[in-house]
Amino acid sequence: MTDERVTFSNARGLTLVGDLRTGGPDTIVIVHGFTGDRHEEGRLDRAAEALHADGFTTLNFDFAGSGESDDVPITLSGEAEDLRAALGFARERGAKRVGILAFSLGALVTAHVCATEPVDAIVFWSPVSAPMPDPTVWYSREQLEELERTHFITWGKDTGPRRQLVIDGRHLDERRSFDRAAVIGAIKIPVLVLHGMRDEIVPCDDSRTLMPLLPNGSRLKVVRGIGHVYDKRLPTFLRHTRRWFRAWQDAGRR
Repeated sequence: MTDERVTFSNARGLTLVGDLRTGGPDTIVIVHGFTGDRHEEGRLDRAAEALHADGFTTLNFDFAGSGESDDVPITLSGEAEDLRAALGFARERGAKRVGILAFSLGALVTAHVCATEPVDAIVFWSPVSAPMPDPTVWYSREQLEELERTHFITWGKDTGPRRQLVIDGRHLDERRSFDRAAVIGAIKIPVLVLHGMRDEIVPCDDSRTLMPLLPNGSRLKVVRGIGHVYDKRLPTFLRHTRRWFRAWQDAGRR
């Protein structure tokens, strides 16, 4: 399989970088998590490879401020804007229908976008779906002092093409204040939710309380023995994901 490195612009004129694997007329846009990138240490590449093998076109992309995309402080609203741009790009490249596979915070970004963008199928991996708890859980004292001084937080990384990201203070405000019922209620199609039982980053109970807010037909699969990063159990996540998207693909052929 040959990947095509692609670029496209968001509404702010920033360049976003992605990997496009051209297959059939239905496209899966793959959305990374907070401070991650389009690869997520290879997990999202493997997802793209598996879905491409099932006949889908896939598009992994980096949010602005992440991976190889243009540099900008990260906000939740900015990432929603980026996802809209990615969906638009997929349609410009000939997508008949568009699905989304979203990891972690990418799921919350997806929910925000569903209010205005038509999406035909959705799978969430370990989704962020609840307001952010006390920021001291996520950020060090030094980072919070930096936030107080500058309204930004510097986040270091050990992997990926970018060793430092900048988080806008507005991101924290957006994470703390969103209306969960209204945002999740914007999703109008059934969602498959996969979550590790031992997830200490995004509690599995968040997905349990998410389910009544999702449309009828949505399903939760809790995977035992894993946390937020699940290399050893990735095949389990991929199996359920492929089954969900293939059912959607088959329904479109009838």
